[in-house]
Amino acid sequence: MPDVTGGPAGARRPGDAARISGLEIRPDRRGLRDFPPVSYPAPDGRCHEIRRGDYTFEVGLDGAVRRIHSRRPDWPEPGGYLRCGLAHRWVYRSPALYGETFALTGRHYLPHVLAGDRWTGWDPWAGPALHEAIRAWDEAAALAAELAPSVSEPALAALLRRVGAHGRAGLERRARRLRRILRAPLPVLPPECARVDYAVLPVILAEGCPSECRFCRFRTGAAFRRRPLEDVRAQAEGLRDLLGPELVNFASVFLGQNDALAAGAAAVVEAAEAVREVLRPREAYHRRPRLFLFADPAAFLQLDDAALEALGALPFEGIHVNVGLESPDPETLARLGKALYPEAAAEVLRRAEAVNRAPGPLEVGLNFLVGSGLPDRHHRRLEAILTAPGRPVPKGAVYLAPLDWPPGSFRELRRTVLSLKARSAWPVFLYPVEPV
Repeated sequence: MPDVTGGPAGARRPGDAARISGLEIRPDRRGLRDFPPVSYPAPDGRCHEIRRGDYTFEVGLDGAVRRIHSRRPDWPEPGGYLRCGLAHRWVYRSPALYGETFALTGRHYLPHVLAGDRWTGWDPWAGPALHEAIRAWDEAAALAAELAPSVSEPALAALLRRVGAHGRAGLERRARRLRRILRAPLPVLPPECARVDYAVLPVILAEGCPSECRFCRFRTGAAFRRRPLEDVRAQAEGLRDLLGPELVNFASVFLGQNDALAAGAAAVVEAAEAVREVLRPREAYHRRPRLFLFADPAAFLQLDDAALEALGALPFEGIHVNVGLESPDPETLARLGKALYPEAAAEVLRRAEAVNRAPGPLEVGLNFLVGSGLPDRHHRRLEAILTAPGRPVPKGAVYLAPLDWPPGSFRELRRTVLSLKARSAWPVFLYPVEPV
């Protein structure tokens, strides 16, 4: 029998910490109920905490690891941590620049994706510490599976079994099951998803993107096609079954892929209501369910007042439409392969400002590119439209996506973003990519 202790004189009550053969388990921890941009790695939602050696694992109610913290002397930074998403993609979140990172991104960290971009000039994945942390999780999960059959306390034994099923092989099985449910990749999430720490339920409403811009790194390889409502509902049911008890930690929905709004406002409303009916986001632990989607400028400009009213009436606390403008300069757009008529950027900006000044949960964010290889006129026109005199916009933001910045150019990129931010009527943030 393994040694199970906890509480005074070894007595344990439900919810007390348990120590079992090298594992310290703190079950059913209650974290933040919203997602404030706190400057410390606070747990959010409901989770379990498992400690082993130099590592602390934040574990979802399904037994899958969500975050890894470490006290190792070679850990990249104090306060930095690893995050693992539903698709089994690992991200290291760096708090190194602290307040300046908050000015850049609206959060207190910069994400470093395994095998991702390295324009910051620093790669925390180059050393062994992060890779060894992932191996440490695998070992802790294997130990939990080994111990579970000999633990007499039913709730603790069940928790150990769930953890034991989610070592690296189990995380990959969950990711494959997610891919089977969606039957399409999730190449990128809108930057607004940072507001819910990327805890979104992904549902594919429309495959592909009508634009297929040449510069895009997130192409899906499929022609644009709207999914029928029955397919959307089946995905929601699959997600509900996949997550099981962990569903309580997901209040927000992402309708993908790269231009869900091109399916039409009526289809978005229909899909959002179907997903809400199946997944019941208002019953989640988090208190403010949100809806996120991408839109091409053409799809956004096709919205009339009735369509905007229907979107704004959806039962979510926030409805976030992210429009990819990329550039206000016609020659740059032609070079990028973005089919957009010259006046469209100004027209989208005017309409987005009108939506963001109106009351209600609907808000529009805009994406532009910034790149050392882009023409000077692109940056001059971008600066001109963002710094034009006007009242501050109360909702929405402009996100600047880095394009072709060479390694080590972060200082120049940071200066570009903060310079525009200081003079813009819109909130301006860097768009660092994090996966599901």
